Amino acid sequence: MSVRGEPAKLDVMSQYLAGQGLQTSVAYFANSGFEMGRALQGKFFNLVFKVNQHQLLICDLQSRQEPKGIQSAVSEFVALIQQIEERVPEIHEVRGLLRTSGTDRERQLRSKLAEVLEKQGARRTEINGDHWLIYSCRRQFIH
Repeated sequence: MSVRGEPAKLDVMSQYLAGQGLQTSVAYFANSGFEMGRALQGKFFNLVFKVNQHQLLICDLQSRQEPKGIQSAVSEFVALIQQIEERVPEIHEVRGLLRTSGTDRERQLRSKLAEVLEKQGARRTEINGDHWLIYSCRRQFIH
């Protein structure tokens, strides 16, 4: 993934993050001109996401460093999802493809994240032969 210029208009997620003092940038696939989404560098993770209608699609999530006490890429990502649920009403669900490739560390991170999100109410779903983890924001049911 490489990061280059900025688009003219930010999606609702990037706008929310900017309001929190967190900047995102355009994320490109490898060294191509194919725009994957937006990149966010957290303290413990690197995240690439895309907003599609009312869905936050997780394109890539990588741990940046080893956990420190209870702080980790998983805890930082779950906290971000909770913020989205509370403060970004345009996002109704968060989706991520359950990939099985990658290093042992990457697979462990994905497995731990899936486990934590499933305890929070996420569900595994097959869509067009791919396995996805889908977290529905609970506030969408409260009106």
